Amino acid sequence: MSRAQAEVAETFRLFHSLLEERKTEVLRELEATFSSKQVAMAICTQRTQEAVEKIYNVSQILQIFNATQYILIVCIMGIHPTLGKSPV
Repeated sequence: MSRAQAEVAETFRLFHSLLEERKTEVLRELEATFSSKQVAMAICTQRTQEAVEKIYNVSQILQIFNATQYILIVCIMGIHPTLGKSPV
């Protein structure tokens, strides 16, 4: 092998090694970014689930309140029949 061919081969190995190192760095960065995005998504999902549960609980309370209000109105009208009648 001539000296020029040896230098070309050595330069090729050097650039190949540099590219492999950079590839490894980029893969590490990509993995770190992916992991952080997964954690952020999990936190967002958890907070969304908590918000949905709170909304559901408020909805349940409002349904109970409306039913209780209806029952109270019916009881008041039953106790005071004149309250349920329109004036003549």
